[in-house]
Amino acid sequence: MRSSDLSEPEVRVKLRDVYGLIRSAMEEEPKALTAKGAEIWLVPTYKPLSKWQPIARRRLDDIEWSWES
Repeated sequence: MRSSDLSEPEVRVKLRDVYGLIRSAMEEEPKALTAKGAEIWLVPTYKPLSKWQPIARRRLDDIEWSWES
């Protein structure tokens, strides 16, 4: 197993940002518990984070996902 290029405080900041986006989406549609669409990125992670670049992307417009509150 390889350790992350990010420190624990950096990971916490990134997670806070993601949770903020989710919270915003939930506030816009408070009764909605699902969302449609997604995108998967393939990113080689052997380089430092600042040099990560996707080498492939795939849209998944028909995917429906849900969250629990």
